[in-house]
Amino acid sequence: MITPEIKDRIYKYIFQEFISCGCIAKIINGPANEVHCLFLLNPKKSTDEIVKMVKGATSHRINQEDLTPGKFAWQKGYNAVSVCESQLEKMIGKINNMK
Repeated sequence: MITPEIKDRIYKYIFQEFISCGCIAKIINGPANEVHCLFLLNPKKSTDEIVKMVKGATSHRINQEDLTPGKFAWQKGYNAVSVCESQLEKMIGKINNMK
């Protein structure tokens, strides 16, 4: 549902929501059927809280602006992994090169 025409706009919304959660998004990218986000975790919030807020706020905004033909919803659940600081730039490059 995330077409090339709306991808950058949606990524901008995701980036803004990370800021609202007190996180710093380093990169947001991915193929058409998924989104990969590398962000610095706000130590006052759990990963679960942040993902829930980001997904909820962005899907609400996408639907408010009628960016997709039907009702937009993120899939249930998510996958999260931690990245050590020494691997940060390597992971940013990996996410950046996703098509």
